[in-house]
Amino acid sequence: TLRGGSGVVASSRLFVGYFSVTFNQSIVNCAATANSLHRSGDTPFNVSNHFTIIQQEPTKLFVQIWNSTQNQFMDIPFALIVAC
Repeated sequence: TLRGGSGVVASSRLFVGYFSVTFNQSIVNCAATANSLHRSGDTPFNVSNHFTIIQQEPTKLFVQIWNSTQNQFMDIPFALIVAC
């Protein structure tokens, strides 16, 4: 579920630990970073996570979340920041 942001037209979970985020404009020349996002009321989670951001289309990013402690992909809330 998308909790907020601007310029995002779609987001979806493709499979465990792999998400797609689509923007309303090209983000080819932009920088992106992702990290865990824990808000009050969220279920606690292990924070030994690694985030990989992949851009294969001009308006779309894929975010992959790997937990090195549990040695598996994880579905956890995350924040994605894109600066252009």
